[in-house]
Amino acid sequence: MKHKNTKFNCSPFIRSYLRCMAGKNKKKTKQKKTTSWKKKLVRYFLGLFALGLLLISSLILLVYLGAYGKLPDKEAIMSIRQDNASLVYASDGSLMGKYFIVNRESIENENISPHVRHALIATEDNRFFEHHGIDLISLGRVMIKSILMGDLDQGGGSTISQQLAKNLFPRKSHGFLTIPVSKVREMFIASEIEDIYSKEEILTMYLNTVSFGENVFGIEAAARRFFSKSSAELSIPESATLIGMLAANTAYNPRINPENALKRRNIVLGRMHTQGFISEEQLKKTSSEPIMLRYRIMDHSRGVAPYFREYIRKQVIDLTGDSIELETSGLKIFTTINSRIQAYAEEAIDRQMRKLQEEFDAHWKNRDPWDADPGIFRKALEETGAYRKLSGRSLSHEQILSELSRKHNRKILTADGIREMEISTIDSLRHYMRLLNTGFLALDPGTGAILAWAGGIDYQYLPYDHVLSKRQAGSTFKPFVYAAALEQGMSPCRFISNSQRVYEDYDNWSPGNSNGIYNGYYSMAGGLMNSVNTITAEVMMETGPEDV
Repeated sequence: MKHKNTKFNCSPFIRSYLRCMAGKNKKKTKQKKTTSWKKKLVRYFLGLFALGLLLISSLILLVYLGAYGKLPDKEAIMSIRQDNASLVYASDGSLMGKYFIVNRESIENENISPHVRHALIATEDNRFFEHHGIDLISLGRVMIKSILMGDLDQGGGSTISQQLAKNLFPRKSHGFLTIPVSKVREMFIASEIEDIYSKEEILTMYLNTVSFGENVFGIEAAARRFFSKSSAELSIPESATLIGMLAANTAYNPRINPENALKRRNIVLGRMHTQGFISEEQLKKTSSEPIMLRYRIMDHSRGVAPYFREYIRKQVIDLTGDSIELETSGLKIFTTINSRIQAYAEEAIDRQMRKLQEEFDAHWKNRDPWDADPGIFRKALEETGAYRKLSGRSLSHEQILSELSRKHNRKILTADGIREMEISTIDSLRHYMRLLNTGFLALDPGTGAILAWAGGIDYQYLPYDHVLSKRQAGSTFKPFVYAAALEQGMSPCRFISNSQRVYEDYDNWSPGNSNGIYNGYYSMAGGLMNSVNTITAEVMMETGPEDV
């Protein structure tokens, strides 16, 4: 029997079922592929995390073992000594000046304003009293908010103890590993510091070592520089201003960048309020106040009685020899200077020398006092450092004069203060040779104590001390003549002729008066008060030069 060739024909239901099953198989295949990719990604990141942990652990171990330099031990941390400026005080206890290489004044904790400590903790390490040198919570905050979220106002993750470790043991270069190695070292050192010192001691050490720029280190030196007061006297906004500088001591310097400093100060005040150190009312009041600076530089050439302080410096060196380094030992030197009399002396010098300089300039006008003897100026010029330097290059006198005639922008001391001008070296020398100067010394006649000492009109520009200079005593010697006469029994009411005399026994010496007047009579008091040469000479002759 023959069969017909027939074609297999599935029902629509069966075809639909087969298509559905095929689709499910494809989805399973896709799901398997997706699951596999996710697992690989997870394994990849877990591997990276594990590798990171291994590298970090290895770095920590290497630092601990000293591969990047030996860690300071307990003895080294306990024997920490910072260079401190030596301070000079007046008789009333006021600070006159300093001798220093690094401008630092270390002080005790009780002498630091509590506002300073509060501002520091609120800004730099609000969990300071809760951790042991390393704050993992703060580190996590910095990682999340500062790095991942870009919130730069969160501050750094280093604790005050870590920052102190950085200040005491400065970082060294380790190439691209400098930052991580330094951070790990500082963590180890911070932990050791916490074992040795109390929290209050750590705060004090930190505030005594931290830099405020301008070669100013420590809160005490900063308080004196920017507010002319001790750190114990700092107010809330003043404390916030100085602590705000620690983030960037140039960018937030209230003298250089007052607007930045004000914004930064208010951020610190806000954190002090958040941490409960100041009230809402105090925050509103202090945030609205301007920064009132009383900026004062007190260095080797500035401050009270700088000429006297230079004299004292030499005296201390002579007394101590090589046993003490004056600029680093933190000495406190108390003197007999009366700050009130010293201020009056400097004020009198300034007022009188301005007046005399005007008279001098009006008298000489466009002439120079050495016109009759030009060799005086040439000798002075040849003794300058600039002339000697050019002379060492085998230049002729005329070539040197040509070089020194070129004008440069420089600061010049004048009778009216410091002025900046375009002036040549030759004209600068001519200016200073025409500038009058003086010296002033006040003593307690009963004890010999020095009450005031001013060796010139400006120590910074003219450090030559006219108190110590070898000059003719001139009329300042006359009181000794009259004192000797009184001791010999001469009556103070006696009148003496003002006539000009010739003393043959003394090589025909014939003293004259500056005003050229030789008539009338003077009492001893009148002769001294008017500084009359003829009267003084006659008193001396009657008393006897040997007794005088």
